[in-house]
Amino acid sequence: MGRGCVDVRRGGRGDRAAGAGPAAETWREARYVVDVSRRLWDSWDDDAVIRDASSGRFVDRDRIHYVDYQAPTFTIKGPSIVPRPPQGHPITVVRVNTPEALEAAADAELVLLPGTDGLSERVATLRSAGSPRVLVSVGVLLDDDPVAAARRADGAAHLDHIGGVERLADLIAEWSAAGVDGVHLRPASLEIDVPVIADRLIPLLQARKLVGTPRREGLLRSRLGLTRPGGAR
Repeated sequence: MGRGCVDVRRGGRGDRAAGAGPAAETWREARYVVDVSRRLWDSWDDDAVIRDASSGRFVDRDRIHYVDYQAPTFTIKGPSIVPRPPQGHPITVVRVNTPEALEAAADAELVLLPGTDGLSERVATLRSAGSPRVLVSVGVLLDDDPVAAARRADGAAHLDHIGGVERLADLIAEWSAAGVDGVHLRPASLEIDVPVIADRLIPLLQARKLVGTPRREGLLRSRLGLTRPGGAR
């Protein structure tokens, strides 16, 4: 294929019937996908785009590289069809909700850990696997009125907290003590719960020194305290 194209060919078990494979096999392949994706993001040097009007060249071809990647189920020639992103690599996030996903967490930069049961033990396991950032992912429905909260919760997706912001702030303090780096809140209603989070929960967490002042500038990677990958070359 052309130098600017990504060549993907399935091999090995590529002729199996369509549909999801065993979980362990699927996650194993996901790790190869993460690996080759990072190599593709690095296939362009940071300074590959030159925009040289005098020569009419947009890129320096010598700063774009093949990856020639071979996995058990696919191969990729490369390079990427787009330049390297400002963050170097987009952040790799894994939601660890199964034992099979735990193995893939070793390749993640950010882990979402759903639910709060056995939180300390699960965080310790992820730390031993080398996960740099762990966020507990919780569904929340915020309402100080128990009757109204119960009415809203009827038929809602899985929720970890139903109640007021004071109790949620207490829980976040407990989760922080359990070793998580932050909290990923999944509001039951964007229209109802997000304003409560912004107007009441965040100031309360700031007053308790559980969060700092929100930063709206800078790359997401730096806001999460993650370093920018330097590239392969």
